[in-house]
Amino acid sequence: KTPANRRPMPIRLGGERLVLPSGTHAVTRTLVVPTSHRLVIEPGARLLMGPDASLIAFRGIEAIGTRERPIAIVAADPEHAWGACGVARAPETSEFAYVTVSGGSNAHHAGIAFTGQLSFNASDAVVRDCDIVRGAGDDALSVKRALFQVARTRFIDNASDGFDAEWASGAVEHSLFANNGDDGLDLAASEVRVHRAWFRRMGDKAVSAGERSTVTLEASQLIDSQIAIASKEDSRVEVRGSEFRRNEIGISLYRDNAIFGSGYGVVTGGLFTEN
Repeated sequence: KTPANRRPMPIRLGGERLVLPSGTHAVTRTLVVPTSHRLVIEPGARLLMGPDASLIAFRGIEAIGTRERPIAIVAADPEHAWGACGVARAPETSEFAYVTVSGGSNAHHAGIAFTGQLSFNASDAVVRDCDIVRGAGDDALSVKRALFQVARTRFIDNASDGFDAEWASGAVEHSLFANNGDDGLDLAASEVRVHRAWFRRMGDKAVSAGERSTVTLEASQLIDSQIAIASKEDSRVEVRGSEFRRNEIGISLYRDNAIFGSGYGVVTGGLFTEN
């Protein structure tokens, strides 16, 4: 009998789509989707990722689970991190819904660095109702040079940043950042609107805005972090109706790079307590 980890992936072809059906699948080495096809992961699929194995696509990934039949992309062995689920230069928007991504790190393929266990490089993405947790790499979610929408998603127990956006634009809504080792939301040269988000127990900053980023943060809570919000390098942060509680520093505006100026901040209707 052929061992499960040596059986071919049961992928079926449907026009320009490669479809991975529901069920448990062992991914023991990096799987690269041909540039001619879009990958579709069906509800109920569970990908057990082997050490350093990655999933790379160039036409986008559609992973739309349901509350009753979620999708999981997780480590086969929790003691050994896998690589990244990455999309690069895709002409179509990727969508992840009701997906758990856990135990990954980062990857390099064809000269492209995927710095998050879930990464979108020059590829627009919608991420909703997902758990992006226990990542071992630089970022849990990484978006570079793309548009994004993140909603009702949890970033928990990641080794470094929860969500890193560079030269990106989008919104984060109704999402939770908790127990991440570095920043919750780390921004460089990006424009982001944050609405009703909860940041708790970041190792460094809840929100870090740098390199001329523009951030609007509304109706959110920033609790128990070293710095709740940092604005630097000509970035502009506007905060409305939000709570800063039990942080070492509530808001910090400064200059740390000679080629940029300082940060700028406006807080309206904010509550600062026990910082």
